[in-house]
Amino acid sequence: MKTTWKLAILGLIMVGLLYLSRPALLQAQGEPSPTPTETPATACDPPDPFEPNETAGSGPALILGQPLGDLLLTPLGDVDFFLLWGKAGKTYRLTTASCDGVDSRLRVYDGAGVLLAENDDYIPGDPGSQVAFQVGTEGWYSVSVDSSPPLDWACRRYNIQAEELAPTPTPTMTSTGTPASATAVPEPRAPDAYEPNNDISQAVTTGVGLPINLNFNPFPLESQAPDQDWFRFAVKPGDWLRIETINLAAGLDTSLTVYGQNGEIIGSNDDCGPARRSCLEWRPGYNGIAYVQIMPIGLLPDPVTAGARAYNLAIIDLNLVTPTATPTKPPKTPDPTQPPPSATAQPTPVPAERMPDPYEPNYEPARASSVGQGQTLNANFVPWPPGAAGIVDNDFFKFSVKQGDRLRIETLNLAPGVDTNIILYRENQQVINGNDDCTEAERRSCLEWVADYSGIVYLLVGPVGLVPDPTTPGASAYSLAIINLDMVTPTPAIGSPGYGQAVPWPVTPVPPTETATATPSATPTVAVMVRPFSMAPPTATPKPLQSVTLDVTIYYDANNNQAPDVEEGVVGVDVRALDSVNNQILGQAFTDSYGHATLTVATTREVRLSVPYLGYNQAVRPPGKELVIRLAALQLPSLIP
Repeated sequence: MKTTWKLAILGLIMVGLLYLSRPALLQAQGEPSPTPTETPATACDPPDPFEPNETAGSGPALILGQPLGDLLLTPLGDVDFFLLWGKAGKTYRLTTASCDGVDSRLRVYDGAGVLLAENDDYIPGDPGSQVAFQVGTEGWYSVSVDSSPPLDWACRRYNIQAEELAPTPTPTMTSTGTPASATAVPEPRAPDAYEPNNDISQAVTTGVGLPINLNFNPFPLESQAPDQDWFRFAVKPGDWLRIETINLAAGLDTSLTVYGQNGEIIGSNDDCGPARRSCLEWRPGYNGIAYVQIMPIGLLPDPVTAGARAYNLAIIDLNLVTPTATPTKPPKTPDPTQPPPSATAQPTPVPAERMPDPYEPNYEPARASSVGQGQTLNANFVPWPPGAAGIVDNDFFKFSVKQGDRLRIETLNLAPGVDTNIILYRENQQVINGNDDCTEAERRSCLEWVADYSGIVYLLVGPVGLVPDPTTPGASAYSLAIINLDMVTPTPAIGSPGYGQAVPWPVTPVPPTETATATPSATPTVAVMVRPFSMAPPTATPKPLQSVTLDVTIYYDANNNQAPDVEEGVVGVDVRALDSVNNQILGQAFTDSYGHATLTVATTREVRLSVPYLGYNQAVRPPGKELVIRLAALQLPSLIP
């Protein structure tokens, strides 16, 4: 009996011990601890060296042919921006790659923030991205890299590379005959580089005059729906557009439809020739955006070979193809029952002394003009718009720097009575430094700064006090120099800096070295003076650049009234500004539907206006000239035998 009682008590004790040890047992079996300890995130070593670069206009500048590596997309939603300087007419290709499997998306924006190109995966099964685009206007372009959908890739890295592509010949636009073979794609079933663009909301931005290589391979690859390609482009009154598909692969048939900016149908076409290509012409009557949709008709060839479903899209402004001196419309016969039309009001020319500098409008940071180190700019304090009065003009500029750059920024060649002030800002508008007067004896401004980051810097140049009235050209002019001191070869000179301008700190001349002279007892003491002379020839002072504006009107005087009428403008005529010494082309423009063209160039001497089509040449001195070229109407005989 006692043994049984003792066993019962021992059993209760064992149960209690097991109960008390239960949390430890459960934790050992994988249950979470009631008070978990937070583990700090592991830092990437090395970190991304270019952060922060989350906004357009920021980030390092891409150098052609040199990949940029060790880049990270972390934390969640991170976007990396880079800068690329594009030259007009050049085509560039951007490519991302990752050995760690980072799935990237590439986008390219122009200076106004308009999306120009986009790509996620350019080769199926490869997470890298690639875009190619052609530059219309020279300047800085923003490149963004992110992940779609947004992911945190932690310490997994990627790289990006920019390269310039060799120019490709423009496809021949013929409506008959056998079309040229379409451009091959990397792999027979791979979509083209502009996907996804399957509806109007995904339309890719393109430009007039840019032939595009496309195909009808579906996106994504497993999609069973027929592929559609949508694009959008800017239009304006006076454009004469021809939109067409060309270079169709064998057996391909296309259809295209053009839509207005509100989605209304402008026109459509199925076949414009025996090769089953499509085309239409259109003269827009508004400023804005238009859309084009391209679809396949009938059965598509199986993509057994590269380019089996390929075609090209071309959007051409016929005004710029072949200039003609024949007016587009014959003069109308006056209606005796209608009152005579009123004379067309000609724009009032702005006097040269009230013309702003060529960097306007740059009166606020958002409109800052892009410049570069090593440039000397000729500007003025004439306000924008031309002819405005009673407005204080501030000039904003922006330029790229790399960490460690030693910069000197200064205003030079101030017009009499002009006083400047300069302020340097970071990308976040934080003030770096500023200066009013270099010294008490002058009114120009200067400062030096060693860049402590790589990115974009903003510079404000403003007037101090009253600005002289623009009664003569150059009354409020000044020059701005942005100098990298590491790239300047110093010229030794006692008491002055190497580039010939006074510095805002005192300079102590180096005393001449005393030369000991042996003096024999029988010879009188002779004093020897050593004067240092520089053998370097004097540096010629360069002539300042001046702005020359050419305002040209070319018209066909059909009614012989010795004045340009609305319908008499000659469109598409090539107008050039040439250097008067070496005939180098300084600027080029084409006349619009009113026969008018304007171009502004910077030069140190007079320029020569040239109209090659008409054999016309005219020397023009700064600040420019307004010229009207009249083409006399042909007088045909009343009776033709």
